[in-house]
Amino acid sequence: MIGEAHEDLAHYRGNQRFPDPDPKYFESPGVWEEIEQVYAEYFERYPLDHARRSRFVALAAAAQRWDVADKHLKLLGTNVAVTEFGGREAYRKAIEQISAEMPE
Repeated sequence: MIGEAHEDLAHYRGNQRFPDPDPKYFESPGVWEEIEQVYAEYFERYPLDHARRSRFVALAAAAQRWDVADKHLKLLGTNVAVTEFGGREAYRKAIEQISAEMPE
């Protein structure tokens, strides 16, 4: 999926791969828009794919698209696939970050 390709590219700075994606990568013209469009089309066909939606929440958080992450996290409810965040600790950190960035 194109979102995964962009996510993989976001881990690179020059020729070096880093463990965390660079939020600045998603600011490149058209990158986030392309990712969001592909996922939107996917979710129209497969609205109950909780693993993929969890992956999208993690990706939106990495891209600092807090409103998108929050919206899809709410759609997941209790159906979050923690593994898509990289484990429980990464999931907990993402949730804290999303919550901190969203207006009350």
